[in-house]
Amino acid sequence: MQNKILLQERAELSKSIIDNEINRFSKQQELLQLLQDCGLKLTKVNNWSEIDAELQKNFQFKNATLEFNLEALGVIRKYETAKVLYDKYLRNLPFVDEVTDERIESIKEEYRIYTANDKQIEAYQLALTIIENLNKAIDLGMPIDTYNATGTAGFIGRDKERLVIDKLRLENAVIAIK
Repeated sequence: MQNKILLQERAELSKSIIDNEINRFSKQQELLQLLQDCGLKLTKVNNWSEIDAELQKNFQFKNATLEFNLEALGVIRKYETAKVLYDKYLRNLPFVDEVTDERIESIKEEYRIYTANDKQIEAYQLALTIIENLNKAIDLGMPIDTYNATGTAGFIGRDKERLVIDKLRLENAVIAIK
């Protein structure tokens, strides 16, 4: 296969995923700090019952309730804040690592769309050649109906008297080629 061609960057989607991971990592760190303030030194949380079980291992009053022990330690508010944070932002979500430059690039690459075969590459290059040749014909004085040309091929657009690629339509047309 020839060198693949980037068709769609999908920057907004990848930015949303990146922002989500950055936010989740921040919430994780906030949760871990609150739990540390409650006496737990954890690196991740799989579920809340795991947290309650770990806390109860270290309680002074083994037969007392969770709430009583947390009150006795003076950390009930931190515990409740941690529980709300977990329920609101982290429940059922795996912990993520800190978002590095490499991870950001990996996410961007994951959401990019490239040509998948030689037919797609050829079609893409042909579309560019068509536009280039039609504009050369216009430059040479050949009468080209730029209004109708845009309707003939769905990927051709207009910019004043020049023909241009409607990039999104061309990308979608190329992706459809199997």
